Amino acid sequence: MTLIMMMLADDAVVQVSDRRLTIGRSTGLEVVSEDAVKAVVVHCLDAVFVVGYTGLAEVTPGKKTDHWLVEQFSQMGVGKRGVFKLLEELQSRASSIFGRRTDLGWGRAITFAISGYGRGGPFMAIISNVE
Repeated sequence: MTLIMMMLADDAVVQVSDRRLTIGRSTGLEVVSEDAVKAVVVHCLDAVFVVGYTGLAEVTPGKKTDHWLVEQFSQMGVGKRGVFKLLEELQSRASSIFGRRTDLGWGRAITFAISGYGRGGPFMAIISNVE
C-alpha cells in the first residue's frame, strides 16, 4: 500500500510518498524494491507539478508505472502544453491502457495524485479508476 500526502499553501506545494514497491503474486505480496520512485516531477507551459501514484506498479509486465508516466508526458510535448490539457490527456491515456488489463480484474486499480503550482496558484487533482 502506498501512502501519498499533499500539502498546499499560498506559497508552497509539497507532495511525499513512501518508496516501498510491492507486486501481488499468487503467493502474496512480493517486495520488489525498498527505494522505488513513485512520483514524477513535470514542468509544463504554465505549471510545475508532481504526479504520484498508488496501485498497479507495472502498466504492462516489465513496464514500471513511473517509466510509463515519463514516456507519456514526453510524447505529449509537455513543455508546450498547459497543465489542464496534459492532465486531460493523461486521463485518456491511462483509461485506455489500464482498461485493457482485464487479466488483473480489480488488481488493475490505479490512482494518480497530482499537486503543483501554476499561474492560478496551488492546485491538486486526482485521476483514478477506483477512487
